[in-house]
Amino acid sequence: MSNIHSEVHGAPSELSESAEGIAALGVLIVDDEPEIRLMLRLILEQHECSLHFACDADQALDSVRLAPPELVLLDIGLREPREGLSLCAELKRRAKGRLPVVIMLTGDNDPSTIRQAQACGADGYLVKPFTPMQILGLIDSFDAWRIDPRRAPPAFWPAAYRLR
Repeated sequence: MSNIHSEVHGAPSELSESAEGIAALGVLIVDDEPEIRLMLRLILEQHECSLHFACDADQALDSVRLAPPELVLLDIGLREPREGLSLCAELKRRAKGRLPVVIMLTGDNDPSTIRQAQACGADGYLVKPFTPMQILGLIDSFDAWRIDPRRAPPAFWPAAYRLR
């Protein structure tokens, strides 16, 4: 059994709701670097999120099966070059509706890699190093769209590139 790590910050359970009655945002962070997972956890603790962590594709798929996320922050490289692209394609293949939204995290801003991410179904692309404000802006933008489905998806996720 994998060692998937899940936490809910600001609420007692994964199905908890914020003061406005909206369920906590489910976020899956998939990165093979423990420092990146920790940094994202520390940033996202400032927001009411149900946080789940995985360090590879197998753990991520296990996590998705147990608690489908609404948003996935996914490292392109993981343990093997481009493993994140394959995982993104699989997540999108299994998706029901518009969720999960997948934002790729990478140090690679090559246009061909961005096109590959888009072809795999990625919804956005954030180049490392990113700032806490970029991550919190991404979460706030996504949350606003999630809470009010009458709103069209944002024309630009606060990420380096908006792919859809």
